[in-house]
Amino acid sequence: MLVADSKNLRRALILLIQLAEMELPCILVLNMEDEAKARGIETDYRKLEKMLGIEIIGTVAPQRRG
Repeated sequence: MLVADSKNLRRALILLIQLAEMELPCILVLNMEDEAKARGIETDYRKLEKMLGIEIIGTVAPQRRG
């Protein structure tokens, strides 16, 4: 499982590629979804899941959502 900041998807994808190169199964958890939305960042999780072939979960930890 890779937990990453929703506001910096590029960094998360770089780490995810490294995990894929090691052939490790992975789920991507994008935290701070509320802060990303406040900055105008909208992520289409279903489309990204299809592109990457992994499960992606959006979360907001302080609100216990996701």
